[in-house]
Amino acid sequence: MNVKRSTFVIVAALALLASMVGMASAAASQTWYFTNAPSEAGLHYEMHKGSGSGTADVSVLSNKHRYWNAQAVAVDSIDMHGQWHVNIDYRVPGHASDDSTIEVEIGLWSDHFESKGTHEATATGGSVNRNLNANININSFDMSSGDYLLLRVNNKNSYNIAVNTTSVSGNSPSYLSSPSTDPGYPVPELSTLLLTGMGALMLGGFVIYSRRRNNK
Repeated sequence: MNVKRSTFVIVAALALLASMVGMASAAASQTWYFTNAPSEAGLHYEMHKGSGSGTADVSVLSNKHRYWNAQAVAVDSIDMHGQWHVNIDYRVPGHASDDSTIEVEIGLWSDHFESKGTHEATATGGSVNRNLNANININSFDMSSGDYLLLRVNNKNSYNIAVNTTSVSGNSPSYLSSPSTDPGYPVPELSTLLLTGMGALMLGGFVIYSRRRNNK
């Protein structure tokens, strides 16, 4: 019986260890590309994971903002802290000689917007084509089931800007990339979850079995 118990414990421990390795290997950065597709979440526009581009630029009015949300909501609690990267290509029609300032905010939407990390940048006048390219470190970013990953672009100027979502070939030049520790938004890999659950159930069953035998 001791041999059987030892074998059971070893198998359960290996299952848990494999699940931990699976979690580590599943973590990887993902990229969402801006589009001008209307948001199905009832916000402004969608950004598409992996690939995508829009069919027209998106106007952001003077001192206003626009939201881009991921297509899918989180289906489980998920930790998204770490170093994010954002690139926004935009134009300032009629204001080539003026400096321009925009701000980006990374966060989530449940029933309201929660900002988790921000970056503001000013571009010097000289061309109508401008760019914001930045890394944003977020120390705490916990999402719950039903939350949308969201990016907000704030136009800090007294004139309208146009965010570029179009590409002749390939993906949108405006995009958001998650940290290298991203566990797989909107949900960690299913195989990892199943393996973790199996190991936990096996260990739990062994504990209950041992207690019952000891009480006899």
